[in-house]
Amino acid sequence: GVTRSIQNGEKEIYTRRFSFFVEDSIADALAPFVKELMTETLKDQVTGLVTDFLDDLLSVGNKSAARIKGYTLDPRSGNTRELQGSGIFVIKYTIEMLDIANTIVQQASVGLGLLQIDTLAG
Repeated sequence: GVTRSIQNGEKEIYTRRFSFFVEDSIADALAPFVKELMTETLKDQVTGLVTDFLDDLLSVGNKSAARIKGYTLDPRSGNTRELQGSGIFVIKYTIEMLDIANTIVQQASVGLGLLQIDTLAG
């Protein structure tokens, strides 16, 4: 597989690409909120927008469309008075990706006399 590093044992690059997809998608969606007054309503709208995006990736009602196993969202712990005074609102999220079938292995024994069959169905 293609890795994000030349170091043996590193994770494949799809984790980095998926991270870019999530971060870029959320950044694009949040762009209209930049330079607005930092009200509680704005914070709630930003939090709701991120929640809606992650819920779509989770796709609870259609598991076959799911892109992630789950997520956590924290719009509080990263914020301080100093950050707010500087016009910065921090929203933290953690996402658990679905497992990827990187390799499918067949393990077979094919030949004569491999099975003990005492009776034939029939």
